[in-house]
Amino acid sequence: MVRQYVSDHKLPILAAVAGIFIVAILILLWLLFKPNNDLAETIPDPIKLEYCGADLDDPCVLSFGRDGDGNTIINLFVPEEIFPAFDLTVIRYLGESVYDCDTSDAAPDTVYCIGAPISLNERIEIRIVSEEDHRLLAVGKFTLTAVLLVPGGGDVLEPAETAAPPRRTPTPTPSPAPTLDDLTPTPEVSYPSYPGSTSYP
Repeated sequence: MVRQYVSDHKLPILAAVAGIFIVAILILLWLLFKPNNDLAETIPDPIKLEYCGADLDDPCVLSFGRDGDGNTIINLFVPEEIFPAFDLTVIRYLGESVYDCDTSDAAPDTVYCIGAPISLNERIEIRIVSEEDHRLLAVGKFTLTAVLLVPGGGDVLEPAETAAPPRRTPTPTPSPAPTLDDLTPTPEVSYPSYPGSTSYP
């Protein structure tokens, strides 16, 4: 009886099985390629990188400098407890450069990055990118208007903790009081004298 029913209704049964198979494939593809809203919500927007102000909560640029070799030094404030390890990229008219960054031993929130020279009045974009997942953490645009020159051959100087040399206080030396002979007499006031009066015709 089942065989006869299947043989009589072969075409509709095959169509139903094919339809179920196609719907299952479409659902599977949708699950694999659907936009992941959870991931989009967990990745924050990049921080706007600016010059440092009074509030030091977010990463910011402290200064631009130049070492003795002509390389550009970018000094950053980066709160270490909330910021992962990163690479600094400078995008310029001439191309893109990656700068080597290191923290200061004296101030762990201060990071200095050294790289290719940047010309005065050149417009640049600085990007801070996470080393781990290559995510853009901060971005900002700057025009280099001034640089701090660092003496030496490319070495960044860190303040050394040395004792200040003792200061000598000068002792006043007495000078003799002026005598009447040393005083200069006051000159008498004189007025210019002109030759006789001239008459005009």
